[in-house]
Amino acid sequence: MAARIHYSREELLALRYTTSLQSQHCTYARQASCRLQQLIRRRRPRGKRAGRRHYKIKVVVNVFPRQNFYDFHHCSSPSVSKSNLRQVRMISSTNSKRHISCTLWNARSIEKKLPAVADSILQNNTDLFIVTETWFNALDDTVKARFSSILPGHSIHQVPRTRRKGGGTAVIGKANLQVTLNKSSPFKTFEILDANVRLSSAMIRLLVIYRPPNSCKHTVSDFLNEFTHLLEVILHAKGNLIIVGDFNIHVDDLRDRDALKFVDCLNSFGLEQHVQFSTHDKGHTLDLIITRSSDTFISTITNDWLLPSDHASLHFNIMSNAPPPSTIMRTSRRLRNVNLDNLKEMLSSSLSILPSDDKSATHMAENYNDLLRAAIDNLAPPVTKVFINKQRAPWYTIELIDERKKLRRLERKWKTTGLVVHKDIFKAARSVYSGKLHEMHAKYHRERIQNADQKSLFTIIDDMIGNKKIIARMLPDIDISELPNTFAKFFRSKIAKIRHGLPSVVPSDFYTLNHCLSSFTPVSIDFVSKLINTLPPKSCGPTHCQPVY
Repeated sequence: MAARIHYSREELLALRYTTSLQSQHCTYARQASCRLQQLIRRRRPRGKRAGRRHYKIKVVVNVFPRQNFYDFHHCSSPSVSKSNLRQVRMISSTNSKRHISCTLWNARSIEKKLPAVADSILQNNTDLFIVTETWFNALDDTVKARFSSILPGHSIHQVPRTRRKGGGTAVIGKANLQVTLNKSSPFKTFEILDANVRLSSAMIRLLVIYRPPNSCKHTVSDFLNEFTHLLEVILHAKGNLIIVGDFNIHVDDLRDRDALKFVDCLNSFGLEQHVQFSTHDKGHTLDLIITRSSDTFISTITNDWLLPSDHASLHFNIMSNAPPPSTIMRTSRRLRNVNLDNLKEMLSSSLSILPSDDKSATHMAENYNDLLRAAIDNLAPPVTKVFINKQRAPWYTIELIDERKKLRRLERKWKTTGLVVHKDIFKAARSVYSGKLHEMHAKYHRERIQNADQKSLFTIIDDMIGNKKIIARMLPDIDISELPNTFAKFFRSKIAKIRHGLPSVVPSDFYTLNHCLSSFTPVSIDFVSKLINTLPPKSCGPTHCQPVY
């Protein structure tokens, strides 16, 4: 057990009456002195011989935080043990864990608004971006590839409208979120995306619904019949239920009969609608967020109009801890630390062991590659490190950040005044900002391609394409053995079409060459070596075909 150090009354009072306290630590020192004085007054003195009184109080100094710790080395008393005064790390009372950030938005064609969506995800650190009216079709895999090049580390799950244009729902989630789509039966009056979002502490059953406006074919009564059938099935499912989307019902209008029927339907199933402000440009509440009345995992809902659409984007948090960020593993070698003398010595000693009777160039090259790889592994072994896969958008510049600040300022002014002129000014600025997003994104990739060499060009194209599996599904299904012949046939037919389209011009004079090649100058080994070294480094796997001379 460690020995306790005791302080006398005079030594403790020296801490109180010191004159060299710094101004920024006076508050902490005053609190400490007041506490010490209270401890002294509580202790009654005991009688000692010769009338002397001694005070021994056990003290633990834990007042000063780590960054504002006061230096007690100025104390004049030589009997004070300065090494006993230690810094105590203060524990913050705030919770550092982050909740799931979600956004709901009606896009009305998301194809030309992907940079704006990426901008919103970056600025709000959105984990789950929910979109209605994507206007996707079944063959729009290029949009997924394009979004992967704009903002990597995200995945798109969609349910497109197949029979006609428009409609469609989608969910854009981070790579660390486990989102799986469930099979659901089709409905005539609305479109639905049914997904499970698995979090660290809960499982969310997410339903994204888009209901088209009223028409002669489908009315609100028809929608309520199908929606009631859906709720009867889905309410018995496990997990927390969230129903979001564009319902095209004016739930803010208490005189609307269709809205009252819809609200009564929600109340009869024990559901609650959380959006209490207008979400459409005309002032009505069309985009809704619905949960069970007993659930309290949805935080305060906010909105903004920064995305180019006639619908506002709704932001809300799911009160569950966000999963840890996704990680990537990278393997590298420290080739700069390789000693060339040691490498030469290892190669010379290894080459002397190789059999000299092997006359096959392929076997000799393979043996040399194996020896070189073993030497490199010995001198610079591969090191694997784990990195956090952070969101990166290199095309997003400081200029765009400044423009977004101006746009937010105009939005606040419009919301404060409510004037139509401020609304028009904000819309015009939003269109300019959306155009700049497209411009900066195209400029970034254009400069990458222009400044790339032959090697890095293929890597840049792969980054722009995104997921190669998506592009592979778009290519025609051709047997790989017939692929070269198919390419050759395509180019031959293309050249034939070009020649057929050119006018037939017969030259008046024909020229003939009377010269012929009769002798060749032999080349030296240095010339051939120089010619080979100037060629670009290319490699291919070993072939089974033997050259014929």
